[in-house]
Amino acid sequence: MEDLAETFRSCSSIVAIPVQNEESYIAKCLIALARQSGGGRYGIVLLLNNCTDHTLAVVRDVAVGLPMPLLATDTIVPARMSNAGFARRLAMESAARLAAPGSILMTTDADGEVYPDWIAANLAALRAGADVVAGRVELDGADAIRLPSRLQEDDEKECMYDRLLDEIHAKLDPDPADPLPRHTEHAGASIAVRLPAYRQAGRIPAVPVGEDRALSKHCERFDARIRHSRDVRVVVSGRIIGRAVGGMADTIRRRLLSSPMSMLDVRLERRESQPSGRGCAGS
Repeated sequence: MEDLAETFRSCSSIVAIPVQNEESYIAKCLIALARQSGGGRYGIVLLLNNCTDHTLAVVRDVAVGLPMPLLATDTIVPARMSNAGFARRLAMESAARLAAPGSILMTTDADGEVYPDWIAANLAALRAGADVVAGRVELDGADAIRLPSRLQEDDEKECMYDRLLDEIHAKLDPDPADPLPRHTEHAGASIAVRLPAYRQAGRIPAVPVGEDRALSKHCERFDARIRHSRDVRVVVSGRIIGRAVGGMADTIRRRLLSSPMSMLDVRLERRESQPSGRGCAGS
């Protein structure tokens, strides 16, 4: 174990991933991370929480052929804490304990496939001055095709509305650390943060859902420079039965059953009766 800890301390970045019953996706997630180019030396920390399927066996099989160090912790957490926010908090804390001073912590989802330059693009944004980097989330193409066309059309309209509002905001109150072009997503599927900034912000907030946006808000309070980079991208599944309450799967399922008037994300102007939720395919 000490040898593994030394190995992680030699990494410039560590990717932390919460995992629950992801036997169908975790192999693709890890293989995508193994195919990174220009990302320097990095490691992966998996927090398997309350898994009842064969996720751990799949991880062990894939780990044999991985070029980077991997630490997989299989644990059971109490039911009251078995949620996405707490799981990501545990995963990030495990990574932070292994990280050397000045390291970069990154996180994605177990059903995600990061682009081959995901780590390199995050590091580029950090070198340009960012303390936190929020990446873009794309829906898996095959899954997207199976969704009703009206859902895709509504999402495109909302995303266009979101972009227009953001352009107005950028012109009225420009942020030198986050100039246009940018995006408005704060998804746990793609976050990178400098270790000092992560600790100063108080780590991942202890919330059951929305931990990604909560971390961003905590970092803002300490004047962290947050970059919404359009170059940092990850593809996630379009399943409608997910693992995280309030996550993308819940959002897709809700929108399949809702009227168009209930589509807007909580960040955008909406009627008082409209429910909150993630919009723009993963924001």
